[in-house]
Amino acid sequence: MGEVFYLDYYRNWKKGVKNNVDVMEYLFQARLTRESIPATIAALDFMVDGPTWILSFPNLDGVKGLVPASEAGVDARVMSRLVGQKLKVKVKGIDRANKLAACSVREVFEEAAQKLKTGDILEGTVLTTAPGGTLLVIADDALVEIPKEKARKFLSLPVYQQYSPGQQVEVRIVSVDEGKATGEVVLPDPWEHADYKRGQFVSAIVYKIKDGIVWLEPELTPGLLGIAPVPVKGSLERGDRVIAVVATFDPSAKKLRFRIVRRVS
Repeated sequence: MGEVFYLDYYRNWKKGVKNNVDVMEYLFQARLTRESIPATIAALDFMVDGPTWILSFPNLDGVKGLVPASEAGVDARVMSRLVGQKLKVKVKGIDRANKLAACSVREVFEEAAQKLKTGDILEGTVLTTAPGGTLLVIADDALVEIPKEKARKFLSLPVYQQYSPGQQVEVRIVSVDEGKATGEVVLPDPWEHADYKRGQFVSAIVYKIKDGIVWLEPELTPGLLGIAPVPVKGSLERGDRVIAVVATFDPSAKKLRFRIVRRVS
């Protein structure tokens, strides 16, 4: 009886149909069936137990969900960055009198991760960047953590400057362990698409400077590195933008050499 009620109301709820059914009963049935339901992280509050997400539910007027840090499924330090994001949650308990629902995002992530396999390639949605540069992506309802080394398109720029919340990315699952998934962003080999000619002027970013050599990343080809002698005049630092002239380009040998003309910024 409960599941029949739940499925009938859930169909109407997804269509945006409002009826006289008690919305708290809907949440109660969601709890019984352990169905994951959509919600929006409407706010972040700081309660006795620490940071807590305040959720709103589409078409459930006047009802709030609460997700403490222990059930957020992400580092507490990034919880504030996810305000405004839409996620799925599981209902853990309800307070009918105050129209509150205790919810968990962590359980959704863990349940979804168990369905993933190493090598799976999925379309994901960027949530945010965690401390240390780890990219957090939602793919098939699972949270996929991507180390910065496996997320960078530009080698010379920090990850948080390369992705924005809601951006679609293709990810490959590298491992799944105890309900946690790690992956990598699927990126093309930059040498396969590079096309430079001797004498061509290009804009590039300084990746590193070592032993009298400047390593440059052309802005047209993220992930590809060329080298140039350190200029006689002026000084350069990592992250500087320069204008450089192509001296040699050999994609088969993966060699690209420049001569730096001037520093831009």
